[in-house]
Amino acid sequence: KKAFAHQTICAPLLGPSFVVWSSIVEAALGGERFNVEQAVTRTVARLRQDFANIWGASYAFWLPANALNYGLVPPHLRIAFNTSAACVYNTFLTWIAHRKVG
Repeated sequence: KKAFAHQTICAPLLGPSFVVWSSIVEAALGGERFNVEQAVTRTVARLRQDFANIWGASYAFWLPANALNYGLVPPHLRIAFNTSAACVYNTFLTWIAHRKVG
């Protein structure tokens, strides 16, 4: 129940917030002059393109990962398992956040 509630309540906020954060930081640290309008336009386009993929991937990845973690992984290894799973999932989010919008 907790994993499903987390996916229903938090996932729609966490994945897109990662895309927004990475887009803004990328624009601010890039070689070009920071343009708020361009950053917002690119971020909104990326969210429109990728929101469904991020949310679906979050369900497809985290529900089984959490079931495996809490069902089979011994308690003393759960943090290491969850951290490893988060690294894999964050790699996916980074790939999504840095694809070409199109």
